Amino acid sequence: MNAGVSALESALANVFDAHPLAPVIRSAPCLGPLLGALVLAEIGDDPDRFATAANLRAFAGTAPLTRSWGK
Repeated sequence: MNAGVSALESALANVFDAHPLAPVIRSAPCLGPLLGALVLAEIGDDPDRFATAANLRAFAGTAPLTRSWGK
């Protein structure tokens, strides 16, 4: 089973690295080929889907809130 998982991880890394957005996604800290492929699957590969980086951060849930909560 370990050999099969390693072979699949290697194949996924090869396919992911061939994608045009792979260098951009892999430039983020801690995004290797497996997590990078997951991120690409989640956000899609349409370059016009998010008008700004802030829109992508909001979609991902990593954008800071600009208003205070509570009293």
